[in-house]
Amino acid sequence: MSLAPVPALATLTVMTEGEATLRDGDVPFARELAIQRALSRAAETAGFTIRAETRVGPDGVSESARITSQACVSHYTTLYEYVGPDTVTVMLDVSLDPDGTCEQAEQAEQALRCEPGARKHLLVTGFAFEFPEQRRLEEDVRVETLIARPLANALATQRATTSAAAANLFPYRNAAAAPETGTSPGAPHPLAESAQAAGADYVLSGVFRDFQIGKELIGFGTRRITIEAFLHDGGDGSVLARKTFTRDASGAILVRRAPASNSATARGNTIETALHALIGDIASWAAGQVACQP
Repeated sequence: MSLAPVPALATLTVMTEGEATLRDGDVPFARELAIQRALSRAAETAGFTIRAETRVGPDGVSESARITSQACVSHYTTLYEYVGPDTVTVMLDVSLDPDGTCEQAEQAEQALRCEPGARKHLLVTGFAFEFPEQRRLEEDVRVETLIARPLANALATQRATTSAAAANLFPYRNAAAAPETGTSPGAPHPLAESAQAAGADYVLSGVFRDFQIGKELIGFGTRRITIEAFLHDGGDGSVLARKTFTRDASGAILVRRAPASNSATARGNTIETALHALIGDIASWAAGQVACQP
């Protein structure tokens, strides 16, 4: 007896909201929980099962989520984020792949399981532009250098990390080829030397892969920001992890000042809000990665 092949299910798109309590002013941590809850709700709305747990113990509140079906989040975009006095709320546009391998979900779950030990020290470098021409002449601030300080500040609020910024350090000879440094074989890795000088366990660096303006009228319109971040070992400079982050800005899309390291001035979906959200995304990801390292 032969069985007919089962047709693959089409990717599903769901719009969903998640909310998390803001504790001790830790916006990146609350944002990550809100995103995980929104992703869980998206899968459940589409008919798939996710088990979520919240535990209260002597060390505080811990939360986790486990996908128990074959559906996986293939992509999501943050449509809206609101940071209130007590909560963080996000609205996501989520694409679910019923035939996915759940690699992203497994990695997220592993990060949630990691127990932070001694706090790890990260050195944050400047983030170069792959396409410098995407910056406008009216933008008189150097985002590539100014992002290091607020990112270091965001990392300092994480439970597992301390940080320092080296805003004028660009470790990649060619931003398009990052994370390759162009170092000669056998020569010391430049990031390892910088990490050792700063007493850092890891180096967090990155490249703006996209900063393109879509529509614009007198400084208002749409703009996509894509950053690829790299986590390097401070001992030998090797790449331990890499991830691409994307946010879309609308409204005021020209950079007039340094990105915020807190949410006090981040409202709506402007370029400042998008950069602030990206900083939080990268900080949460990096902190989760180093928490899993020995």
